[in-house]
Amino acid sequence: MIKKFIQKIIHSLKRQYRLEFIDEETLSSSRQFAFRPILWVSGGVLLLLSIIGGTASTIWYTPSIREKIPGYTNPENTTQLISMKDQIENLESEVKNKDEYIKSLQNVLKTGSIPAIPSSKEENKKELTPVKQEDKKETAGTNQKAQEVSPQVVQPVTGDAPSNTKKGVKVELKIKTILRPVIGYIREGFSPSKGHYGIDIATNEGETVLAATEGYVQISDYTEADGYMIAITNPSGVTTIYKHNSMLLKKKGSYVHTGEPIAKVGNTGENSSGHHLHFEIWYNGEPLNPKDYLNYK
Repeated sequence: MIKKFIQKIIHSLKRQYRLEFIDEETLSSSRQFAFRPILWVSGGVLLLLSIIGGTASTIWYTPSIREKIPGYTNPENTTQLISMKDQIENLESEVKNKDEYIKSLQNVLKTGSIPAIPSSKEENKKELTPVKQEDKKETAGTNQKAQEVSPQVVQPVTGDAPSNTKKGVKVELKIKTILRPVIGYIREGFSPSKGHYGIDIATNEGETVLAATEGYVQISDYTEADGYMIAITNPSGVTTIYKHNSMLLKKKGSYVHTGEPIAKVGNTGENSSGHHLHFEIWYNGEPLNPKDYLNYK
């Protein structure tokens, strides 16, 4: 049925037709034209293809027109965009670092405590560097009390126990409260001779870690050995360290209050075996036994 219909159309197009113009008054033929429809159809198709081809060629060889086509990407523009994106990311990073530095300076002006802030990204990635606390001397001719510089942590060599540890005497700290960072029990105790300068507190995975003391966040970073680690230095000279967390909730340079959430318990770092919190207390560059200051069994 369809085949016959198509054949009929093709046959009609191939037939020759005559177009005649007749004068209405005299009824005489003025002009006559003979034509075949298939020739007109073929000519129309060729004309259409010529228009399409010419338009495509014009667009292709005219960059100013080609770039306006939706979805078209110029390789040169792509390279420039990538370069601009990298520059923007670098500028955003610099602005962020400067904002943190300004915030730290504002905290210094308010509290008088000086948090240790690194000058480059590489210093952020370093592990806890041993440096003893230094106190500012009183200015000659004044009665003003010396302000303490926020200490950094000193980690002694394995087997060489610090002086406070050798004495086995509880050191009196100039701080009101040391809060238990998490609820749990001691899985491994304080053993400086074995290089274990804190206690391992067994608790639930994902448990919220609370700040044992208030102070500046001196370290908030990831290390291969200790995983996600955070260290808080109190103006009194006490530094508390929290290791092997699954995530950190505070950034370096920020000020936290006692009992404020700072991390989540996890099992990160090469030195970790099972989810727990490794907790340390340092004072004047020497580690102290946290069990002497916290109510753990």
